[in-house]
Parts: sequence; C-alpha cells; structure tokens
Amino acid sequence: MTVTKSQQKFRADSVASDKAIGADLDAGRINGYVVCEEGRCKTPMRGEFDVQALMKIVELGNADPRGVRMRFQHPSMSDDGLGTYVARAKNFRIDKRDGRTIVRADAHMTETAMTTNPKGGEPLGSYLIKLAKTDPGGFQSSVVIEHDKLERKDDDGKRLPPLFRPKKLWASDFVDEGDAVHGDIFGSMDSLDEFFEGSNRKFASRFAVAGGQYLDQLFPDADREVISERFDAFKTRYLETRFGVSEPSETPEEEETIVETDVKEALDAQAKETADLKGKMEEGFSSIKDSIKELFAKDKQDRAIEEAQRNRASEIAALCKQAGYPDAEKLIDDESLSVGDAQSQLFNWKCKQNADLGVGGDTGEGDGKKSPIAKLRAAFDADVERFKKSGYTDRETWVKHQCRDKGIEYTAE
Repeated sequence: MTVTKSQQKFRADSVASDKAIGADLDAGRINGYVVCEEGRCKTPMRGEFDVQALMKIVELGNADPRGVRMRFQHPSMSDDGLGTYVARAKNFRIDKRDGRTIVRADAHMTETAMTTNPKGGEPLGSYLIKLAKTDPGGFQSSVVIEHDKLERKDDDGKRLPPLFRPKKLWASDFVDEGDAVHGDIFGSMDSLDEFFEGSNRKFASRFAVAGGQYLDQLFPDADREVISERFDAFKTRYLETRFGVSEPSETPEEEETIVETDVKEALDAQAKETADLKGKMEEGFSSIKDSIKELFAKDKQDRAIEEAQRNRASEIAALCKQAGYPDAEKLIDDESLSVGDAQSQLFNWKCKQNADLGVGGDTGEGDGKKSPIAKLRAAFDADVERFKKSGYTDRETWVKHQCRDKGIEYTAE
C-alpha cells in the first residue's frame, strides 16, 4: 500500500448517535450530529474512512477551542459561501452504533444565524434545529478536509478504495445528502423494520430501500439469473394484467412444436412460482400502503397533541408571570389542571397574598368590627381592576366563591 504525494480537499457527509444527542432550540444547538462515519463513500472507489482516520478527525476538530466552521451547504463555483456561516462544531468525539464507528460533535449556532437570514425568511439556525427535531432524515453533514490517500489492493491484486489520512479539517457543513454517510443526521439507519418509524425524507428513495430488502427476504439464496428471470416473468404478467395481452405480430405460421413432458412440467412450475411471487409482492405492497396511511394519521394526531400541550403550557406560564407566582412548572407539570383550573388557583393564591381574610372573633357589625363577608366586599372594592383582569366582573360572584372555599355562610347585602 502507498500514500499518494498530493494533498487535496475532500468532502464527505455524515449522520449521528450517543446519549447526548438531539435538537435544542432554546440552547441553539444540535447535539451529537454525525460529522463522518467509518466505511466507504457512496461514490465507487472514491475512498474510505477507517478508525484511524476518524480518530484524526476528532483530534483536528478539538484542536481549535473556538470550534470548526459550519456552513449552510458547501460553497460552489459561483458562490463563495458568504452569508452561509451558521455555527461552530465543538466537542468532537468517537461513538459506536450498530457495529459502526462514527464521529460526533455539537453544532453551536451563532447568534446571527438564530436571528437573521441574509436571503430573508426564517433564520437559518432555528430552521436547521427545527428540521433536526422534526425530520432528522431531512439533511446530513459533510466534512471538508485536506488529506493524503493510502492506496490498497486485495490478495488478488484488485484495487480497493483508498484510505483517507486527514491532514487538516477545514469545515463541517450542513448539506442535503453526502457521499460517506449511511444514516440520518443522528445516525439512524434505514431498514425494513424502521421504514415506517423515522423520517419521511425522500420517500421514493426510502421506498426503494425497503422494497430491495423485502425482495432480499423473498430470494435469500437465488443467483442473478434466477432473479432476473422471475422479474421478467412478473413484469410480463403485471403489464398483461394492467393493460391486457399485447396483440401478436403478424408472422407466418410455424409448425407446432412438440414439448417434452419434463420441459412442460418445468414451465408449469415456473409459472406457478411466478404467480406465487406476484401474490406475495402484491400483499407486501398492500401492507406497505396501509402502514403509510397509519403513519401519517398517527403523525397528525401526535402533532395535534403536542400543539395542545404547548399552548396549555404557554398560557399557564403567562398567567403565573402575571400573578407573580414563583412555581409555574408545578402547575404546568400537573396535567390534570386545565388553563381555567390554573387561573382559579392563581387567583386564590393572589388573594391570600394580598389580604388576610380568615374567620375569627368578629360576630357582626354592631360591635364596631367588620364581618368576614364585609371584609371580602371591602377587599374586592379596594382592588376592582385587578379582580376584573382575573375574570371577576361582579363582586358578589367573587364573594360567594370565597365564602364557599373558606366555609363562610354567605348572606346577601
């Protein structure tokens, strides 16, 4: 094996996975995104990252305490990337998932990226964080490196993809799809079992992946020729079923061919096999269609529930802030409380803070002391505007509620 003398910049895209991963909009970070991953690039013979190369990426990434530049897409021949700088990648580390070795880092969005978009619209930083949270399969990351190549051959002398030997880490950019990536932004892999559970990114591509894996299960040991023949037979039957049998071309009649018994039996067996295959594939595709419908229905329901929870928490937090209540999280965490229940509790708490309305000692108005009910009415009259903002426009309604809560017998004026 030899190392090429020339150094060149290389861009490879990636995905992610350890305990400290996820999108955090409040902190302005995408934690644990995948920088690059062990294995070959998607482009044939382009190159391969091994563990040694990944460890060097970690070393280079942590060398600068400021972090590594991150941009919204790679610069192109007509665009130098000005205005696309969005984050700094920090805390590079090695992680493993499903037998793969990957490099992770945390993307710290810049203050500008969280507040500004040079081309207008939503700030790029918040857009990327929301996308990572709601659809992690919607994009990936890509490293831009300067490197040497370690050329290789197998035991038969056949050339293998070269190993990359990173020299400098220029950037780690957010892109649509990369060359050295085999999962989403957090490292999840597409498989038949996971097809309906994660991102709905690029549905046609995901459908092809799942369909290929389904066919692998149908023909685990068949060779290329057998599978090709079965697909040709299935194609012919499918087209005839959908569009009808094509008209035969006008050719001179030929003498009837005598088919040997064993050949006929073989053809009949193949026809039966093809029919069975058609049935299995139609059943499988029907199941996929039903699962997709269920997926979209569940996703819509989950989004509605999440939206209702966010609205409830926001309204209760606003009420607590208005009332000066110090423990808003306590009311928010109690899922049995509606916004109206929380408002009632806050109102009672505020009343207790502003006036001591307990029952004790006074027996009436004749001895020069106010009765409990008179005190309640006086308290309402003293701060009418505040009570109105809390939803009480009628003094006697509020007095009745207080009498009920404190065990006081209510009497009208």
